[in-house]
Amino acid sequence: MTVSYILWVEIEGFYVDHHESEGRPLIVGRDKKVLDANLLAKKHGARIGMEVRQAKAVVSDCRIENWEPEPYLPRRNAWLDVCTEFTGVIEPIDQHIAALDLTAHPNPFDVTERLVRELVRQTRLNVRYAAAPSVWIAQVAAENEDLGRAIEAPERFLAPLPVKHLIPASIEARNRLAFLGYRTIGDVSKLPLATLQAQFGEEALVIQASVQGRHFLPAHALYPQDSLRDCLLFDGAVEVWESIDLGLKTLADRIGRRLSERGMQSSQLAMKVETEEGLLTKERRFTKPIGNPLTAHIAMRLLIQDEIASPVLGIHVTLTDLEKTRHRQDEIVGFTLRSKRTDPASAIGYVRTVFGDQSVRLGSQIEVPRRVRVLKEWQNATGWR
Repeated sequence: MTVSYILWVEIEGFYVDHHESEGRPLIVGRDKKVLDANLLAKKHGARIGMEVRQAKAVVSDCRIENWEPEPYLPRRNAWLDVCTEFTGVIEPIDQHIAALDLTAHPNPFDVTERLVRELVRQTRLNVRYAAAPSVWIAQVAAENEDLGRAIEAPERFLAPLPVKHLIPASIEARNRLAFLGYRTIGDVSKLPLATLQAQFGEEALVIQASVQGRHFLPAHALYPQDSLRDCLLFDGAVEVWESIDLGLKTLADRIGRRLSERGMQSSQLAMKVETEEGLLTKERRFTKPIGNPLTAHIAMRLLIQDEIASPVLGIHVTLTDLEKTRHRQDEIVGFTLRSKRTDPASAIGYVRTVFGDQSVRLGSQIEVPRRVRVLKEWQNATGWR
């Protein structure tokens, strides 16, 4: 089973970098709390998350900027656009934070390094990041500056941390665990399920799965909203077409699944293929829309199969002009793909199991009513229509 690789990314100093500090301590406040502070403000005692009024009291000659979303949107989109060159699954958490899914890449560790380097180059800011099999563990790992334990052994990484980091559990449950004397997540992991259920009811299952690092929170593909993008970066150069085509199929499966989940389709496909000789860019509008893994795979093959002449390093795919899918009842290929059954016989067997043996029959097995047979014979004998 493939282990998910979720990357948590935070751009440090994102908000204060938007403003001229004028050589003074600068704080950006949101909801009466410090959202960001420049280095001079931090040296005077300002901390992210503290009350703004408290920060003003400890930092003399401090300039306060109140946060509004609109001024920062272009900067947010700029750094998220960099991320689209490395993954198609991007979930913005805040304007300076996002969760990325790098699971599909053959070497996500290498992709992480390349992504972070590019973000630092583009933003000229520090990037705090960490990876884990789940979004919430990656967040905790970033907060604790983890160097890889969270992705390699999430349960061991979580064990020494305070219970406040048990994010899937409610705040009330975390406070209660601390009140009962269970200071660390490792302490909670030693409790039997029956004990947890006696104290927390149905939430006990969430708590137990979380302390064992099994509670999975995925990253969702929420950016960009007006198009669908994805990419696959190979672990080294790939020369054999069969291996390239396998990469196309991997991309097609992910893209097709996301299209199906959103009920969307597209006829406009653009592809960028990174080769050792440079970048190959192809774009085409297809007559028939792309709406599932099969049509996505066929379209990608048609677009680049005869164009690749050098080893491939990566493939980037973009679908634009998204529209709602128009399903047809007789679309058997679409039906089997949406139901995740590639064999029509297994789909028929499933329907018969649920609704009975007579729910699906061959046309030759359906008995024609006597009245219809008589009329048909009369038509054949008299030529009447």
